[in-house]
Amino acid sequence: MDGALYRLDKMKETYLIGDFKHELGAFLSVIRSVPEHLLEDYNVKYSLNIPDEKKLIKEFQTEAERLDNKAALKFFEWWKKEMKKLRKGPSSTQATKTTIHL
Repeated sequence: MDGALYRLDKMKETYLIGDFKHELGAFLSVIRSVPEHLLEDYNVKYSLNIPDEKKLIKEFQTEAERLDNKAALKFFEWWKKEMKKLRKGPSSTQATKTTIHL
């Protein structure tokens, strides 16, 4: 989140001097990673100990089931539902790509 806040501040600073599009693209790139960072935070919170971030999405549910961690499973169901909404919404990857390449 610090990276997103930094980029948001830079967008405000550069709005009138012409670097706004560059900062907007950087902000959108950073903000797209927020859901994965959230999942990693809950990996730690629920002590799932999934070491490989590349496999985190695939292994989160499996590890939570193995540990019978109902709170982790409930979170993951919520997370998947929210991700589905994000993918359907106007801030989908295609919209982001279009905005970055203004």
